[in-house]
Amino acid sequence: MYTLIISVAVSTALSLGLYFLTYSIFWPLVLMVVGILGLNFFIGKKMLNKLTALFGGAVEKDIQANRVEKAVEKLKSGYDYAKWQFMVKEQIDSQIGIIYYTNKQFEKAAPYLENAFSKKTGWLWQCMPLRHIKQATWARSERSWIRVSRELRKRLSCIVFMLGFCLRKGGIKRRLLKCLPRV
Repeated sequence: MYTLIISVAVSTALSLGLYFLTYSIFWPLVLMVVGILGLNFFIGKKMLNKLTALFGGAVEKDIQANRVEKAVEKLKSGYDYAKWQFMVKEQIDSQIGIIYYTNKQFEKAAPYLENAFSKKTGWLWQCMPLRHIKQATWARSERSWIRVSRELRKRLSCIVFMLGFCLRKGGIKRRLLKCLPRV
């Protein structure tokens, strides 16, 4: 976000300066496009290096030494970079959720995995409806199954079957009858 704002502002200033020097519209537009792309690339690369240093070195050593809480606190320090790049907070949430999930701390992992960037966490976010079934929260389970089917962009019969199961257990017969022809 800050990256985009900085690159657009600097490129606009340079383009306006070039326009008032040449009174041509072509070269300032080219400079603006190249400036936005170039500055966004270089600032983004700098932020990526900071995030890689955060994820890679200290956090990895803490996880290997089984110091989960210390690793999570170090990852949460990366929330400061969320203002600079798009989707950083979601990626950090997915990392924290995966760390908790692999250490069998499912209750701590759930909020992070729900807020995570769904394409990054892979199969973990697909298991979230199963957690809702286990807790008998049928409305949340229904929403989770619908989210899974949208993300996969397919109407897999097993997903529709599980959605129907949740609707039957939740006592919502009208929606169940709409869902059954999809199987």
